[in-house]
Amino acid sequence: MQPATKRHWLLALAIGLIIMMLALVIHDFWPEIQLLLHPSESHQQDLRTLINEHKWRDLLFLYVIITLMSAIPGLSNSVICIFVGLCYGPILGILINWFGNMSGNWVVAALINKIQLPAKWQDSPRLNKLRNAQHPALALTLGFMIPIIPSMIVNAACVEQNIPRPTYLLMVAAGVFPASVLYAIGGHALHKGALIEAGIYLAIIILLVLLSKRLESLIKARRSTN
Repeated sequence: MQPATKRHWLLALAIGLIIMMLALVIHDFWPEIQLLLHPSESHQQDLRTLINEHKWRDLLFLYVIITLMSAIPGLSNSVICIFVGLCYGPILGILINWFGNMSGNWVVAALINKIQLPAKWQDSPRLNKLRNAQHPALALTLGFMIPIIPSMIVNAACVEQNIPRPTYLLMVAAGVFPASVLYAIGGHALHKGALIEAGIYLAIIILLVLLSKRLESLIKARRSTN
């Protein structure tokens, strides 16, 4: 099987699993979703009670969904990560988000030699910048932090540069941690009904995305002048 064909089959399988697990999670959390759509003071305690009754199966489903969505280019798992923080609180929510995002990158790194990068990415400015970075560990760690850079590109650069496994694991852990924390804490703030606090976390996330886009545009402008 050709690498590109294999990539397409894996992508279809992953999307199918995401849809199936999302359907199961929505089914299991439907009463909570209804309460969230109609918030009130009296619903807060009902929401806490319902969430505490959930089994480990739902936690596992959410972890797998985060993992798969983190691995697929073009998909954002931010809504799922916020939902995890809302349902499981800041501590467990951070851990689920963190390990899910790390696992998604591990999957991509493990498969990168067996699948073919899309043609538009094989010589993309982002990948070339990571390849030629003066400080590879720092550049790749920042690459994992920036939401608009597909994880496949960053992991491809890591594999090409033969980054030692311990170093790679540390870079992934450090890179995905900030977003995992922000999403979980933002979701927990929504659970408490602290809309102002949740708005602050959302503003921070949006600011980080805008800053990363601005940084990328400045880099492109500098390259064009050179």
